[in-house]
Amino acid sequence: MPNQPKDAWDKFDLISKFVATVVFAAIAGCYTWQQSSAEKARQARNAEVETLSKFMPYLTGTDEVAKETALLAMGRIASKEFMASIATRYPSAGSVNALKKASAEASSTATEKKLVEAALVATQKRYLIGKQYSFGVRGSGADDVDIPPGATLALVEPKDLKDPAIAQYFTDVSPDGKQGLMARLNPKTLYLACRYDSSMISYLKTHLVTVRNPKDPTRSVQAKVVEKGPPPRPEYTDYVAAISPEVATRLGIKKGEEVEILLDVN
Repeated sequence: MPNQPKDAWDKFDLISKFVATVVFAAIAGCYTWQQSSAEKARQARNAEVETLSKFMPYLTGTDEVAKETALLAMGRIASKEFMASIATRYPSAGSVNALKKASAEASSTATEKKLVEAALVATQKRYLIGKQYSFGVRGSGADDVDIPPGATLALVEPKDLKDPAIAQYFTDVSPDGKQGLMARLNPKTLYLACRYDSSMISYLKTHLVTVRNPKDPTRSVQAKVVEKGPPPRPEYTDYVAAISPEVATRLGIKKGEEVEILLDVN
């Protein structure tokens, strides 16, 4: 009987040592796993930085086929998530095509497809390409001079003309005597209407957009979006923009030819 307490303490000591060993091993294993995960994350970041620097000339260049190829390569070298994030930062025809192809690749997982498809939606909100025509007042040389009397603008209100940066796009009175801000647009300035997404309204009210000739990307201008359009008329169903005569002249494009619009490049 006197030995029982000793046996109890001996058992407790053995159990304590065993538990301590298991806990220590678990902590050590967790630490090793964390270190390994941190190292893998660091290596992945380094790979992304190296990949981005290698392909940057193609991302910022004007060759859309090369850009598409570079983005697809980035998806394979780094990750599709990384490629998708870069494509949305550099919206263009090459970016859109790369995202479409990446989403359709058989090797893409369900998670990757979801990420790429979300990036495609985001990119297409910021980038437009399609047919255009010019619009303006009579005598401006515009393709369409049929401006309704009293026509307003979706992104500019009369009070906005107090700002010289906005007022520069308008004449004091309409050259053809019509009322309304649309009829007062100065055809010698760089304005346009396009099919922007409603989520872009706040941005477009305070920023210019890049408009360029897809056949010659060196011909590019910064222009003010003043209206959503073209109007819902049968002849303009497949058009994405209506531009000022001055924009058309600087880009060297005619009615029905394609135009590229980068709504947000930040």
